[in-house]
Amino acid sequence: MATLYIRRVIVTPDFTTSNRADDVIAAGQPLVVFDPTQPPVPEGATGTESPYCCTLALRNSGGPRLPIQLDGAYPAIEGMKNGFRLALVWNNVEVFRTPTIPSPLKGPNFSVLAQQLDWAFSNRPAFPCRLGGQWLARLYNSDGVTLVAYSKQFLMELCFVWSGPPAGPVNPTTSGTLARPDFEGIYPVDLFRLFFPAPPDIPQGGTPLMPWYFQRVMRTIWGLGLAINPNTAATQHLAYEIEHGAPTYVDDYLGGQFELRRLIRTTFPTMNCYDLAALAQLAIVIFQDSGGAELALSRWIFCDNYGYINPGPLFGWPQYPNCNNPFFARPGVVPFYQEPPNNPDRRPFSNHAWVEVTPDPAFPLNRTVLDATHCLQNAPNDPAMGTQSRNVYLQAQTDQSRGNFTQRYGFRVPRRHATFETAATATGLINNASCDPETILTFVKQILQTATISDTDILVGSAGCQILTNINAVTPDQLSGPVHIEISNFEDEADARFTYSKRERILRRLIPAEGLLPIQEPLGDETIRTSTNITLRRNALLLRIFTSPQPGADIPATTDILLRLATLLDSHIATHAVNSGLEVRPKPVLRENPTISHVVGTAFTLHLNNLDNIGPILIAESDDHRVVLPAGPGTRDGAFKFFAIGVGKVGVRLCVAHREKLTAGVTVVEVEIVEGGDGGGDGDPNTQGAPAKTSHPSNVAASHPRSGRKLRSGLATEQQRGK
Repeated sequence: MATLYIRRVIVTPDFTTSNRADDVIAAGQPLVVFDPTQPPVPEGATGTESPYCCTLALRNSGGPRLPIQLDGAYPAIEGMKNGFRLALVWNNVEVFRTPTIPSPLKGPNFSVLAQQLDWAFSNRPAFPCRLGGQWLARLYNSDGVTLVAYSKQFLMELCFVWSGPPAGPVNPTTSGTLARPDFEGIYPVDLFRLFFPAPPDIPQGGTPLMPWYFQRVMRTIWGLGLAINPNTAATQHLAYEIEHGAPTYVDDYLGGQFELRRLIRTTFPTMNCYDLAALAQLAIVIFQDSGGAELALSRWIFCDNYGYINPGPLFGWPQYPNCNNPFFARPGVVPFYQEPPNNPDRRPFSNHAWVEVTPDPAFPLNRTVLDATHCLQNAPNDPAMGTQSRNVYLQAQTDQSRGNFTQRYGFRVPRRHATFETAATATGLINNASCDPETILTFVKQILQTATISDTDILVGSAGCQILTNINAVTPDQLSGPVHIEISNFEDEADARFTYSKRERILRRLIPAEGLLPIQEPLGDETIRTSTNITLRRNALLLRIFTSPQPGADIPATTDILLRLATLLDSHIATHAVNSGLEVRPKPVLRENPTISHVVGTAFTLHLNNLDNIGPILIAESDDHRVVLPAGPGTRDGAFKFFAIGVGKVGVRLCVAHREKLTAGVTVVEVEIVEGGDGGGDGDPNTQGAPAKTSHPSNVAASHPRSGRKLRSGLATEQQRGK
């Protein structure tokens, strides 16, 4: 049998997606997802490296077929007088098929055009799904039965949803309006990789799909605490933070910005209930109808005065199957106490967060609980997977013998004005201290001589820049885990004060007043300190040093090390602060005019010169992604690509950071997108213009995931709270 040769596969996405490298695969942009001369590189278990992941719309039966074009060759195809049919096969399952296509009159080359492929299943999927990994093509006679040839395998990743990314509102301004996660116009492919099923995995025969998906989500999250998930870039499994129950990936106990990009890399080894609730909600809200309405009506629930937990494994600690004390880092403290009598070392959850969902949209008030923080030792020995009402969940999870705690539920007041809880006076001083990882390491080595850098991460934007340096610091007991040193250099001191206020508020929520440690010497302009965390603000710079201890850690020694580190770094920062205008700052130069015009449906590139001493991350921001969409980070030689999505005028900011000083260099360009032209391009879908103008509700103005405009990567999960 002669080999069927696939020359290229071209997909036109319906919705915008970002891959793990933060490249943007734009809606409406024809993209070559397979070319044998430039094959995609595998990413994770079944993913594809930049930029070969596409998000398409699920289509009702009888609706439009798939926007997938396939070019190939078969030596004898012109002899197939009655035409041919083609099928795409994934994991030995025929997923897509064509009707009969006329054979070429001459030569071996053929094309299957967009809208000719359709689902091969008798019942096309009616549920969001993902198909990633190895594919091959089969060539049939016109009868669709007689197999003529098949191709070699090729790599492709396709995701299917009903509508565009969730679009908020994150901060509703009217009472009674639920806050909703905002994906900022872009689906992150890593959410699909974690949670979406393949079509053959979707239950048939009338199984209610929403409860089934809840269980899939919660088992996936629980599994992150048992082993490395092959669909991530993780280097370790995750675990509950057992000293204070502190969050690492979300920035507020009422939700907030969730650092999905860092979670996928397991940048921090621990999570708490806020982190787990945020991840669960992100997995749930991508289950929407064709109009973009969330079907599960998820709500973030914050509960004060939660109580003691019943015996069962804690997230990430399966070796303690009867844990009833979630805070057991200190020597002599254990995860389980047999009571009575009551043991003073056993501690409750002073507060807790989870997500509530509606399994059946026909009954929106019938809400059930999703919570991956803790399982029960008794059956079913699973995290809360949406099968229990709140009352049943609380009765099962909390230890009633320790007293009847009166749970109180938090509400978020709609925010009309940004306020911060500080009386500090603005100094007007600007950071001019070197904050690069190598400099940070020199200070750490003054205390921990064997310390090394394990990982770094940089965020860049017009509002400021952030660098995270993770240190493998071998402490005397070797049980304190890595030390995380995060420095955020804001352009506006008010932003630094507001962010400090949020961080302080979280710690005061988590830790009773007696657990907050005194500041015996001047440290920063504002400082809060616990046994494993020091957060301080100095001028417009925020410094956070924290760690996650293991059971039996020498907490006093760890606390002392963090204080000494904070003192050294704060002195370094304070000594080098300067008045505005005297700081070392990048001075990029725009090659193009600062006011430009492009035609809707095209792609364009802006360039910066004079990029000496800048950091490795270059980020573009747009005032409105519905008009101009950045295509991803800039290149090291200063090139930024954009897609012209819709008609209008927007401001675009090209942002770089000084490699050592962490000061931002921002170049502003005014861009007008006008009607006219055919979108340009030279015939290659990967160099053609941008997507045609769309009306997807997902295209909302937002910052890039690595942008420091909010000094956070990832997705908003904030919810208005209610009983």
